[in-house]
Amino acid sequence: MGLPFPRPIDYYAGRVKTNNNMEKVKGWIAIRKEAKLEAEERRKVKEGKNLAKEIQEKRPSKKKEEIESVKK
Repeated sequence: MGLPFPRPIDYYAGRVKTNNNMEKVKGWIAIRKEAKLEAEERRKVKEGKNLAKEIQEKRPSKKKEEIESVKK
């Protein structure tokens, strides 16, 4: 075809979101970002607990040592 077709001046204006809609979008983005940060914080706490548990299991407890020494 190759014919030039001039677009109306307000062609892109119909695609612009309203301020109310953009406020909703910004709010939704903020909620998702906050949820992501909370999930990451929970994950870090869980990893810390698991690490502490592993360290505790590796160390022999004093109570067990005392029981073993009494049995001998």
